[in-house]
Order: sequence, then structure tokens, then C-alpha cells
Amino acid sequence: IRSMGGGAKSALWCTIKSQVLDKTISTLKENETACLGSAIFAGVGIKAFDSIDAACEKLVIKNKTYKSENNEYKALYKDYKEKEQKLIEIF
Repeated sequence: IRSMGGGAKSALWCTIKSQVLDKTISTLKENETACLGSAIFAGVGIKAFDSIDAACEKLVIKNKTYKSENNEYKALYKDYKEKEQKLIEIF
């Protein structure tokens, strides 16, 4: 998963997202990702790249990667779901 925008600037937030989703999160070197997307499409449009995938391979560069490790959220989420189910049964 690629993280961009203001939230991608926070190592804490990226770590939390990685753990909650149990997925690897990567930020990008380029902060202006809307402009990067426009450049990718323009490059494909003028035939500088054969495809969007080829352009992305050249232009989209990962910065930092956050891996889901020591995931305490799984146990917390399981506990939450069990309590939620009990509440549903009561009402």
C-alpha cells in the first residue's frame, strides 16, 4: 500500500496504519503525487513510456517502508468484535 499526503509524513501514523491493516505501507520520495500522476500520464501520452506501468516503474520511488510487526491490534480487534457481538445480542 502506498501512503501519500499529510498522513504519510508521520512515521507514527504510517506504523499504526500498517499494524491495523496488517499490510506493508510505503511512502514515496515525491510529495507532490498528483503532479507525479499527471507527469506519468503525460509521459505515456507523448510516448516517452510504453505504458503506465513502465512509467511508474521509472518514476514512482519508495521512500520509507513500514511493516506490520509485533501486531497487538489483531488481539485488540478480536476482543472488540467479541464485545460488539455481545452488545448486538443484548439489543
